[in-house]
Amino acid sequence: MKCPACGFADSKVIDSRPTDNGGIRRRRECLKCLRRFTTYEVVESLPIIVVKRDGSRQNFDKSKILQGQVWRLFSWVFTDTLSINPLLNILFLYF
Repeated sequence: MKCPACGFADSKVIDSRPTDNGGIRRRRECLKCLRRFTTYEVVESLPIIVVKRDGSRQNFDKSKILQGQVWRLFSWVFTDTLSINPLLNILFLYF
């Protein structure tokens, strides 16, 4: 971490504490000028991107995975697609 006072690139951590918003507050000391400063670290949450076969990109949707698994289950149990659709409509109301 770069010192805000002298610009030296190295510092040591004196104290670390969690913050209210889920981040970390660190108290640091510069190894050159011995001044202390505080840094706040927050974990960034990046969205999961799915790359489709045609090259397009979409945000990951967990419900699509569930729908695919339910469809696969019913396609093994029922061979007639006309009997599957009413059952899927009922299941999708609950998921």
